[in-house]
Amino acid sequence: MSRTQFDMKMFLLARLHKDHLVGFPTVGELEEALFSLPHGETGLKAAYNSAIARIQSQSRALSAKELQHALGTQIGIKELNRKFLPAIDLVDSLCAGLVVFDQNSRVIRLVHYTTKEFLLENPILHDAEVQISMVSLTYLFFDVFSSGRSTGQQAFIRRLRLYPLHHYAAQNWGAHALSALAVSREIMDSMLEFLENEENVNAAAQVMIACSTLGDEPPSDPPYLSRQRKVMWR
Repeated sequence: MSRTQFDMKMFLLARLHKDHLVGFPTVGELEEALFSLPHGETGLKAAYNSAIARIQSQSRALSAKELQHALGTQIGIKELNRKFLPAIDLVDSLCAGLVVFDQNSRVIRLVHYTTKEFLLENPILHDAEVQISMVSLTYLFFDVFSSGRSTGQQAFIRRLRLYPLHHYAAQNWGAHALSALAVSREIMDSMLEFLENEENVNAAAQVMIACSTLGDEPPSDPPYLSRQRKVMWR
């Protein structure tokens, strides 16, 4: 293994450790987690497995606004062009009855569990994780997040309302990217570009802290926004 490859592995391991530790809200839990972090040659693999298990346990359906932003994000473009955000009714109709829009929860979901089983076996979705990863990383790398963390409650809430996918992308990009690497190594450049940008990473970390404190709810929901006072702004 070359020195560059070793440094990259250690960088990724440190990043995964940081994401893992974000989920512990008290000093005692944080100390226990620090002592149990994987190290050595097997550390990176163990950290990957931990990240996947953590994200899978938190998986949820996208809200309508999150899906709009996911579909409207242009890969590689650092600003969201709201002219490309599709109407929810249009998304519903284009999916030919495979999804339904729940008016009460404001969530788009598959019409039946067998639909998911069929789609997962369909070759057309072979690179789905790559596409989801690229959209998530593009969103996290938007120029609007280059200022880093929000410095006040109102600014944070406004950011969530204007960019509702930020919550999901920050919480789940890692798991999607790890799955995508099994299909394509091209996503590695996008991963490193994001991770090397401290301010965008800090903005994502702030949303992740909010997730671990408040629960993994769509950020546009009133109960989520009403509890933002619990998030640390400094």
